[in-house]
This record gives sequence, structure tokens and C-alpha cells, in this order.
Amino acid sequence: GFGASIFTTLIGWFTNNLYACIPFIIISCIPLGVINVISIAMICDCLDFLELKTGFRDNALGAACQGFINKIGNAFATSGIVIMYMIIGLEPSQMLSSTAVVSALEMPANLRFAMFTLVSIVPGISMLLCAIPMFFYGFKNTKERVASEEEPQVDVKKTYIGMLKSRPFIMAALSGILISGQLQFGSLNQYLYKNYFENTGLGAIGTIANYLPMAIMIFFMPKLVKKFGKKELCGFGTFFSALAAILMYFVVPHCDRLSSGPVVFMLFTFIIGFGYSFVSITNWAIITDVIDYQEYKTGIRSESAVYAVYTFCRNLGQTLADT
Repeated sequence: GFGASIFTTLIGWFTNNLYACIPFIIISCIPLGVINVISIAMICDCLDFLELKTGFRDNALGAACQGFINKIGNAFATSGIVIMYMIIGLEPSQMLSSTAVVSALEMPANLRFAMFTLVSIVPGISMLLCAIPMFFYGFKNTKERVASEEEPQVDVKKTYIGMLKSRPFIMAALSGILISGQLQFGSLNQYLYKNYFENTGLGAIGTIANYLPMAIMIFFMPKLVKKFGKKELCGFGTFFSALAAILMYFVVPHCDRLSSGPVVFMLFTFIIGFGYSFVSITNWAIITDVIDYQEYKTGIRSESAVYAVYTFCRNLGQTLADT
């Protein structure tokens, strides 16, 4: 991944041809995809270790932590993009202008050069400085307390046929597509802040309003799951957020878009984020139930395959939303 990122940058410098960079961009995505799938599959390993150390297994708590960390990563990524734009001389108020988004070729050459350099080389540097040292640290300090099979018997065909016949997995996959698509559509709020409310500073406030409920609810979610159940909480959160979004559609246009409008919009964003926190935190715990159900029906426990397909569905939702 690091090598492909460096090659992408060098080719862009010397050829000034984006199409020549495409193969290396694709290659750099391969290790990122592998890391993404494996890291998600390792959630079950973390839960196993927690059960080994404490004597009890709390899937809801593990999923809550995973969901919260994902959102923290999204927030850091958004902040990083803003910082990158500021480094290359693009003012925050111009980030959503037509020059920056639609007509990149109209940018000055030095601005395009700086933006390309940051976008292409930052992922490689991140992998080199973060992923590799942390991998070797975990490799050195991790002990395999439960011996694995020397030659694990994996029936790939039976595993994926079992997933296609599993109604819980089908519903989880569809929900993954919709959840990721909804999150990706949320990025369009940046255009709303600039063109409707005429205040690009609302972007940071909107991010806080959306993710703050999750940071609060993560401490209460395990007890709520034990009392009401994961499926029930997901249903409640989805209905609550949908109802709040429908009300926002009718209420916000009647507010003054430069004074009361932003305040009301942020209030509804917080309410929608509160409902969505039930879904975002518990959906990973539901995947562990899906894995258990598939093992019960087929006799095969394939955590990595289930997480891989579920991750693919989430990425598919993002792609469809972008399209």
C-alpha cells in the first residue's frame, strides 16, 4: 500500500496524467481492503479474549466500542481533509465552491499539484507510520491461547450458500447498504451549509451534533440491550430517526435560513443522531448473532466470510450513494 501510494505520487509528478495513476490507485486500495476486512473479523477475537479474561461475553459492549471508534475515525478524517485544504492554500469558505469541486482543471497549477500530492501520498505515509508498527507490536505481544486447527477445513461453497439462505444475514446485508448510503448522503449537508444557510462554519457543529449522541449512548447501550434487545433497539432507533427527519423536512423551510434555521436544523440533527446511535452501535453486535445463527443452521462458523460480505455491502452502499 505504501509503495503503490508513492508510485502514484511520482507518476503524477512526472507525467501529469491522471489515467496513468489509476492502476496504482487500484493497487493501493487492495491492502486497505484486506486490512479493513481482517480488522472487522478480529472483533470476535477481541470478544473471545474479553470472555477469557473476565469470564463473561458482552457482544453489545464490543460492538458499541467498534461503532464509536469508527465514527471517531470519520470525524478525524473530515478534520484531516479540512486541514489538508488549508495547507495547500484553499480557504475553508472555498472548499465547496464550484472551482474546488466541479472545475478542478481551472485551479492554478501549483494548487492542483499540492492537492494531488497530499491526496496520493498521505494514505501511504499513514500506513507506514501507523499500520506497520502497530501490526508488529500486536504480533509480538499476542499469544495464541487456543490452538487453531493445523489444516482448517473450509467449504467456501457451502459457506456462501448458507449466507444466501440465511434471512438474518440477508437483512443485515441490506441494512448495511442502506446505513452506509445514508451516512454518505449526510456529506451533502456541506453544500446545504454553504448554499442555503450561507455559513460554512456549521460543518463542524453539524459533525458534533450528529456524533455527540453516540458518544453519550455508548455508556448506556449494554444495559439497554440486556433489557430490551438489540433488534428492538435498532427498530426503535430507525423509526425515531426517520420520524425526526420527516419533521425536519417540514419545519426547517419555514424558519429564517440565516438566523433560526441553522439552530433548528442542528437541533434536528442531534435528535436524528440520537436515534441513529441505537442502530450504529448495535448493528455490529447483531452481526455476531448472524454468525451464530449460520453456525446453528449449517454447522459452519465463518466469521471472516460474514464480516467480509457485510463490509462489502457497506462499501456498496457508499458507492451507490455517491453515484
